[in-house]
Amino acid sequence: MKLYANMWKGSTKHIRSIIDRLHMGHYVKRKVRTYSLGMRQRLCFAMMMAADTPIMLMDEVMNGLDVENVALISECLMEMKQDKLIFVASHLLSNLDLYADRVLFLKDGKFVHEQKFTDENEDFLKVEVSFEQYETLQAVLGLPAGHMFIANYLLCIPLGGMSESEQTKWMAQMLKYNNEMTIGPLGTVEYYEKYYAKSV
Repeated sequence: MKLYANMWKGSTKHIRSIIDRLHMGHYVKRKVRTYSLGMRQRLCFAMMMAADTPIMLMDEVMNGLDVENVALISECLMEMKQDKLIFVASHLLSNLDLYADRVLFLKDGKFVHEQKFTDENEDFLKVEVSFEQYETLQAVLGLPAGHMFIANYLLCIPLGGMSESEQTKWMAQMLKYNNEMTIGPLGTVEYYEKYYAKSV
């Protein structure tokens, strides 16, 4: 950590605060070969914090971390992004919505979607239905334009542009299925399933 701090920042005064922030005090002096995967991952993140560069590239920074440490690193990223440009490659999608401003989805070497959390994102009525239920809804009711059926289980009905009575009508229709129903913008996990989940 001191090596990285000296190389990039030219000072090691901030090292103690990083050790404290990442709760590493009880093991930081031990040989790295005795570290667990999670400890090593925290050490790698600490080295990046020690470098304190204005632009940071991180690959799978949450790999090997338990839930508590995923939350800790996410908090650190939220603090750091205030004055840094941070790129994170990640397969852990569930918490990207917390700290990312933008998520880019790659498929076959091309960007297939850009999700911006700084924009006003459209709200959807989201309900879990079977493929058979989806086909019935499509045939009987005629689903609104712009709807999505993601990963053969999640029906997403756009609420933008609908009157309050239309929104109420669709909610009442979905309640008949007694399935989980939520309202809100599509998140990272849902977009991932839209672009990468296999269809039947």
